[in-house]
Amino acid sequence: MFLCCVCDEKRKVTGSRPAAGVCPNCGGGTSQVRVLNMFRFCFIPVCCTTHSRLMCTRCGAQLRR
Repeated sequence: MFLCCVCDEKRKVTGSRPAAGVCPNCGGGTSQVRVLNMFRFCFIPVCCTTHSRLMCTRCGAQLRR
């Protein structure tokens, strides 16, 4: 018996805006980015979540608040 489970996660940036702060890694500016996560099981969307993150505009590092 052969069982194949296909799980997938896609992330899509839905919006961004400048934020106050400086990246501790490279000294670049930061932006607040809204990200849509879509989890799929066998190509069927199971769960969609949206959250915001702080990211560096120069090096792309995800920063903590």
